Amino acid sequence: KLELYPKGYATGYNKGISLYLFLVDFTDLINGKKLYVEYELRVRNLLNKKDATRMGRGWYVNTEHNRGIPNLLSLSDLHNSEKGFKIDDKVIVEVKLNLMVLDVHCLWISREANKAAHELVYHESVCLCNGMGIIPSRT
Repeated sequence: KLELYPKGYATGYNKGISLYLFLVDFTDLINGKKLYVEYELRVRNLLNKKDATRMGRGWYVNTEHNRGIPNLLSLSDLHNSEKGFKIDDKVIVEVKLNLMVLDVHCLWISREANKAAHELVYHESVCLCNGMGIIPSRT
């Protein structure tokens, strides 16, 4: 989910547009899973190709469900009609996901009769890049 704060948020409050990418369903992240995302957040310029674009990256974990830019575009640039970011009260914001990696950690414990417990740690990363899913070989 993409959330726009037109008067800013956090360190961008009353300075500029804040734009955040929220992970809506984070229930899978509760058991040690985490999601790495590289993204571009953009406010389109409606007059020319000089969009306000910032790149970001980070991990979504069970305690952090959003990533974003607190000051993507200054309020003065937004409200200046000659700049071209807001025309007829219309603003276009976009997100481009460049990379998503789901990191999964699982732990299995096997016990054999009269022997010490053996631990087997299994690690799998699933990479989604440009709409293509890549699952690496298991080691």
